[in-house]
Amino acid sequence: MMDIRALHRGSSDADMGSPELADRPKILVSTVFGLVSSAFSRAMQVGNAHRMAAWDSRYLA
Repeated sequence: MMDIRALHRGSSDADMGSPELADRPKILVSTVFGLVSSAFSRAMQVGNAHRMAAWDSRYLA
């Protein structure tokens, strides 16, 4: 378990662009808990949606 606001490193662009990924796929499982009415929770939701949209446009286009 970790605080996703902390600095951390996932896969790099080079990792995600490697043909080997097709043979050894990665799966990320995450769950975030926060108050529904919290501005902080909403900001995290919006920020994550933007990051995922950017990732999708880079790697799934």
